[in-house]
Amino acid sequence: MATTLGEKIRLARKEAGMTQKDLAGEEYSAAFISQIERGIIHPSLQSLQVLAARLKRPVGFFMESEADLRERECDWLLLSGRLLGGAGRGARAAKTLQKAAHLAAEISDPRREAEAFSVQAALAKGQGNLDEAEKLYRKGLTAFDEVGATDGAVLCLLGLAAVSERRNQGPEALETYQEALSRADGTKARDPGLRLRVIARLGLAHYRLGDFAAGARYHQEAISLLKAFRSTEDLVGRYLETAQAHYEAGDVGRALAEAAKGRAILDLRTDFIMAAALQANAGLIAEDHGDWEEAGRHFQAALNIHRMAGDRAGEVAALIEMARYHHHGGQTQKAMAVCDEAIASAVAIGDISLQAQGRQVLGKVYADLKENERAVESLAESARLFEQANRSSELADSCYELGELYMAMGERDKALSYFQRATTIFRQLGLASGRGSMDDRMARRMSRPPV
Repeated sequence: MATTLGEKIRLARKEAGMTQKDLAGEEYSAAFISQIERGIIHPSLQSLQVLAARLKRPVGFFMESEADLRERECDWLLLSGRLLGGAGRGARAAKTLQKAAHLAAEISDPRREAEAFSVQAALAKGQGNLDEAEKLYRKGLTAFDEVGATDGAVLCLLGLAAVSERRNQGPEALETYQEALSRADGTKARDPGLRLRVIARLGLAHYRLGDFAAGARYHQEAISLLKAFRSTEDLVGRYLETAQAHYEAGDVGRALAEAAKGRAILDLRTDFIMAAALQANAGLIAEDHGDWEEAGRHFQAALNIHRMAGDRAGEVAALIEMARYHHHGGQTQKAMAVCDEAIASAVAIGDISLQAQGRQVLGKVYADLKENERAVESLAESARLFEQANRSSELADSCYELGELYMAMGERDKALSYFQRATTIFRQLGLASGRGSMDDRMARRMSRPPV
C-alpha cells in the first residue's frame, strides 16, 4: 500500500499508463517527477494540483496525513543526527537526536525511539562519555526488546560490550558479547552480517583476556562465515545494493542504515587485523620461550586471519614468521618457498621493510645449506633495504649475519668489517646482541598499517 506522496504519485501514474515524461509534460522534466516519486523533493501545492489533474485524481488523494508527516519528521531528525555525528558536529547531533527521541515518544513509535537511543549512545561513546553511552544503550536495548527487534537489540549489546572494554572490564564485556551471540543465533535476526560481527568481536575479547584457544575458534568460525559470502567486499556489496534500492525508492533513512551496516563490516577488518597481531605476538612469546610448535600454530593462525581480512602487509609479515618457523624445524625447502612468496608479495605492495625481512630469513636459510654465494647476496640485499628503510636494529642483524658468514668462508677482513659495523649500530641502539628486542618486533606487528 502506497503511503508517501511519492509512492502515491508513482502508483497513480502507473495505473494511468503514463511514463514519467508523460506526467512531466512541458512544464516539468522526467527527472523532476523521478525525484518526487523517490521522496527526494516535495512539489509545491501548485505543482501538485497540476500533476493531480493529469492523473485524474483529487489533490486530497496525494496529501499525507498528520501521522505520516510526523513520522517523516522523526526519520529526518534521525538521519540528520547520524550525518551531523559523522561530520564531527557532536553537540548539534546530540540535540537533533534528542528531538527525534522525544518525537518518537510523542507518536508512540518505540522502534524509532529505540533507534534514537542507539544512535545517541554511539555518539556518546565516541565522545568518551561512557556513563551516558551505557545509559542510552540500555534504553535502546529495552525499547528494541519491546518491539521484538532482535537486530537492534544485538547492536545495543555490542555497544555495551565495547563500553565495558573501554573501561577495561574484560569479563563483563565477554559476558555481554556472549549474550549478543545468543540473540544473533535466534531466528529473528535478519542482518546476514550481524552474527559475523558478534563472533569477530567475541574472538577478539577472548584474545584480550589471554584465551588464545577460544579466540582462535571464534575467528575460525568468522572466517568460515565470511567464505559463504566469498569475501568482505561481496558482503559489503550486498548491503550497498540494498541501500541503493532504498535510496531509489525514496527511503533515504533506510538507505543510510544499510550503508552503515556495510561500513561496520569494513570496520571489522580492523578487529581481525588486531586479532592477527595478538596471535603473532603470542607466537613471538612462544618462540622466545623455545616452544616452536606453539609458535608455529600462532603464526599460522595469524596468517589465516590476515588473508581473510585482505591485509596484505600483515599476510607478508606472517609468512616471514612462518618461514622462520620452518627454518628452525629443518624444513629448509619449505622455508625457502615461503620466503620467496613473502618477498614477491612485499615487492607487489612496495613494502621495503618486509622485502628486507624476507631477504634476511632467506639468507640465513641459504647459509645453513652452505650456499654461501646466494646467502651473501640475499643478506647484503637485506642490509641495503634495511638501511634504505632506516631500520637500524635489523640492519645490524644482517651485518652481524654477514660477518658470521664471511668468517665461516675464511674471509676475515670482510667479516671484521661487518662485525664492526654491527657493533657500532648495536651500541648506538643500546642493544647487547645481534637480534632486535622482542618488544620491538611486537611493536612493529601491532602498529603495521593494513594494505
